[in-house]
Amino acid sequence: MKPQKQLNRHLPEQGIYGDCHRTAIAIVLDMDAKDVPHFMDASAYEEGSELAHGRIEAWLNARGFVTISVPFRGQDDLGQILQLIAVANPVSKPVYILRGRSRSGGNHAVVCCDGVIACDPSLDAAGIVGPCNDGHYWLTFFGALVASDCEAKHHQEAERQRDRMDRAATRLAAELVNDHNVRRGDFYITIGAGELHVYAKPEVIRAANDAGFVLPKSFQGCALEWHEAPVDIKPIAEAAE
Repeated sequence: MKPQKQLNRHLPEQGIYGDCHRTAIAIVLDMDAKDVPHFMDASAYEEGSELAHGRIEAWLNARGFVTISVPFRGQDDLGQILQLIAVANPVSKPVYILRGRSRSGGNHAVVCCDGVIACDPSLDAAGIVGPCNDGHYWLTFFGALVASDCEAKHHQEAERQRDRMDRAATRLAAELVNDHNVRRGDFYITIGAGELHVYAKPEVIRAANDAGFVLPKSFQGCALEWHEAPVDIKPIAEAAE
């Protein structure tokens, strides 16, 4: 464990996002906070925390670690929760991350060991005074990736990735139709290995360029590739007439 303070205060109105979480990871792994990516930056708030946590997990996996997160109800006594972990693990005395609500009112991450908060990365000693805004205290432990690297896990991850990309493709199609007035028969979307492909009529892409619209390279965390293609796919309702 390497005690230290976070590098950024949480000042989103100034474009600065608190980095207590990456600092907590650095503390647990005996690293410097500057050597851990700031996963909870503006992108986490724009794209959703689920994607940010996915990036954290990928970064840890590349270094041989996997996270094990355990939620506790917000009405449970925090002191008793920490003592429970200490009593259940008297020999290993795990060092882990606790997430809850700080005195400043936002979600915060600290590092615990042996029944107490061992290090608070907050620059103002904000501490933990209640559960996260989802109503839970979250405890995150670090294990060895090799112990959880199995076929079932890879299958589940592939299914989650496919579901996420399916949802993104559906939302992208709706946005093109509703927000950009692109006719359904003028484009279609396919899912690649880790990216979405939009095939549109040349005139659609040409009209976007003429209007000064920059075709995005990503959408909801998925890479996006655009292709010119002659398409004319009638919506199901029209085809049935």
